[in-house]
Amino acid sequence: MEYTVSNLMTTPLLLFLLIVSPFLAALCVYRARSLFLQSLVVTATGAVLAAGALLLVPRAPFGLSLAPLSGSCLHGAANGADFLLLCVILYFGFKYRHPVIEALSVMQIIVLVVLEVFGSHGKHPADLFYGDNLALMLVMIASIAIAVSTLRLSFIPCLQDLEDHPELKQSGRGRFFALLLICLGAFNGVLLSNDMSFFYFFFESITLCSFLLIAQKGTPAAEKKAVRTLSMTSLAGLVLLLAMT
Repeated sequence: MEYTVSNLMTTPLLLFLLIVSPFLAALCVYRARSLFLQSLVVTATGAVLAAGALLLVPRAPFGLSLAPLSGSCLHGAANGADFLLLCVILYFGFKYRHPVIEALSVMQIIVLVVLEVFGSHGKHPADLFYGDNLALMLVMIASIAIAVSTLRLSFIPCLQDLEDHPELKQSGRGRFFALLLICLGAFNGVLLSNDMSFFYFFFESITLCSFLLIAQKGTPAAEKKAVRTLSMTSLAGLVLLLAMT
């Protein structure tokens, strides 16, 4: 596909906004102490992402490739992040004494090592990211839903319950909003990734964030549901890795 100079200049920036900016916004939200500021950042981020997806629609289908050296560095970073995420998931498996999560995490680490050592090293798609109209429509739906629902987040049960725990009143809310933004950025990454290494990284990010969001309240019932969810998504991650071999 041929690109004009303006496309080459704007498409990387818009992809940065859609995928990377939610992670940066999550850091800001986590450090913020005001509920109003937290809600404002999440709502603004959702609006920016929806606008970014809308601006990419005229360019669809589009692809984004990087220089070979940059692509290799990004793949190395993605693989390192994958191992780190799996180690964190393995930690929670040990913490909650769940042998299924422990076994699935170890197997995923082994498969990742096998893929890295014996897999198709250096053979990756020309376009690391790719977007069509369907992917961009899903990005817009998710971003708009986050922006709108944030206006009512203060009234949902998991945040109301934090009022009864002063020690979690600020940090708990910041963590909740931060995890929500990371999930949104990772979801966009899953939709727009054209390389399985990046796809798997974003998938595992959603897996870990979903676990932490479900366990947010810290009650035995919430932790039980979170661990059950983590075991199922870990199985899905292992199947995904096996499909990549």
